[in-house]
Amino acid sequence: MTYPLHSKAERDAEGALDFTGDLYKVGQPFNDLISEIQGHLDRSFDAAKMKVTGRNSPGHRQIIVEVYATAEIDFEKSDAKAEREKLFEEIADQVWRFGFDNSKFETDQFTRSFSVEVSVAERYWANLQKRVGPDVIDGTVSLSKFKRELEPGHFFEDARPEGDVAARYLVEKVGTRIVVVDDRRPEARLHWDFPCSAGFLCDGKQVRFAQGSLEDPFAYSLYNWVRP
Repeated sequence: MTYPLHSKAERDAEGALDFTGDLYKVGQPFNDLISEIQGHLDRSFDAAKMKVTGRNSPGHRQIIVEVYATAEIDFEKSDAKAEREKLFEEIADQVWRFGFDNSKFETDQFTRSFSVEVSVAERYWANLQKRVGPDVIDGTVSLSKFKRELEPGHFFEDARPEGDVAARYLVEKVGTRIVVVDDRRPEARLHWDFPCSAGFLCDGKQVRFAQGSLEDPFAYSLYNWVRP
């Protein structure tokens, strides 16, 4: 079966893209579109697992695809860039089958059904670190339990200090994020996001946050959890 590819779309005489996907439906509700794209990608890519979400704001809709597992590419390897970019382009082309794009990029005139973002999911890096990462601790305390037990007045103490004195962070507030005060800069408030459940490990005494990315697959923070 042949169908138009967004990555191969040509421009018209005025420099605008001339692309309409073969699965595009005029007026399709956004949530239905997300669900349909998810099912389509699941059927189209046997070796990769991904989650589709989206942002729908006035004047801009975005389809977000996060790849959280793949049997063919090790994203953390330095020589995987070409394979990764090829996969991401193939995924984006499948997403674009549900949309249209008549944008003029030279003049920043975007006329299209949505934008597409494909990335490696936070969960991928978290699962990688659980398998082969440094300082992996026993995950005996779940993220949900940690959120329930964490209270203002607790401290996070850097378990891997670069100098002689470990940085300490006082928990000031716990909500959708953690608000902490750095002992070294008490005038500053830091807002920490909770990691995804796969990126969190806690044994009741130490807390490990996975922070991997393409730039640093094994980045993480390790803290002693001090509960006075």
